[in-house]
Amino acid sequence: MILPNHEQSTLQEIGREGCYLLVVKRIAELERGEIFNAERVYASGLLNNWVRSDCLMLDSAALLGYLTGYPWEKIYGVEPNPLPLGCKYAAAEYDKKTPSGVLTHFVLWDHDKNMIYNPLVSMDLSVWKPVSFRAFMEKI
Repeated sequence: MILPNHEQSTLQEIGREGCYLLVVKRIAELERGEIFNAERVYASGLLNNWVRSDCLMLDSAALLGYLTGYPWEKIYGVEPNPLPLGCKYAAAEYDKKTPSGVLTHFVLWDHDKNMIYNPLVSMDLSVWKPVSFRAFMEKI
């Protein structure tokens, strides 16, 4: 299928810069048992100021709550600290130093810090270092 230019550029932007957005989308998919359209998730995030146009997440807990239909709490933590009690998922931030700067990538961990989703499945994370996480828990 050939997509119109604006749709193609949106998908390219999400693929290039939206790994955290895709991790939040995957959490919602696991919770709801359904697949979400990445472009629609991105558009909803833009519309509600939860995501910037460059895919930087501004309020991932709000976006996750919108997708799942119930509120979430996000707690930031630094590696190697344990995940908070009650954490179901964590968006784990990995960094890699390069001659031109530091690259950042997000993957999804379960509550035991096992990677259960990598938006870039072909990426070898063995040369990347986990530096922080955003732990997600349902708000009570």
